[in-house]
Amino acid sequence: MTFMSPFVAEQGGPVLNGLLKNLVGFWPLNEVNGNALDLHTNALHLTDTNTVTSNPGIIYPLARQYTAANLEYHTRASESILKIQNKDATFMAWVRLDSLSFCGIISKAVNGPGASWDYYLSYDLTRFVFSINSGGGDVLSTFGPVLAGVWYCVFAWFDASGIHIQVNDTQIDDTAYVAMVSTNENFFIGTRTAQYMNGRIGPAAFWSSATGAGGALTAAQRLLLYNNGAGLPYAQFTR
Repeated sequence: MTFMSPFVAEQGGPVLNGLLKNLVGFWPLNEVNGNALDLHTNALHLTDTNTVTSNPGIIYPLARQYTAANLEYHTRASESILKIQNKDATFMAWVRLDSLSFCGIISKAVNGPGASWDYYLSYDLTRFVFSINSGGGDVLSTFGPVLAGVWYCVFAWFDASGIHIQVNDTQIDDTAYVAMVSTNENFFIGTRTAQYMNGRIGPAAFWSSATGAGGALTAAQRLLLYNNGAGLPYAQFTR
């Protein structure tokens, strides 16, 4: 599909969309199985747990297939680059649910009972949810109904104005927050607090910056990433 970018090319140069700026990690999740590789320069590769497989994807030929019954996920130990306290940040994930049950998509949290967590993007039976550990900071998407077997592009971000979530290019839902808690819990794709994904994810990405420096993507950048439902591969990200 040909996409007409809203960004303007520099004279004699390529169209610049700014998607490489502030990018922390980009996981295409297009491997047949095994670890999930980060295409970006930080090389934040994620370790496979319980043999995550694959099925046809939407942007790449394959996406990772998570099976909740097998307790499958990808993970990486905590490090400063994965923490978002006192920063702006955006998470993006293409998601296709096989069943409409509680499941984690992206999280930095204890993977089991307990209240130790930084943030999570998840699905909770009727809607997508983005939450940060701030003593009550979470935003619920009003997009719906969410259907099994359908691809969705989910954006979740926060900045000085609050916490935000958007599905595809539809309405944005917002809420305020108090403060951000930072922990040393692992980073995950495919689970949150032992609520395992049953479906496909791929790709997923994460941007972060100092407050006001671009870690919260613009509406034009989110529209470009959604690309009328076709998505945008990493190869088309520019400075």
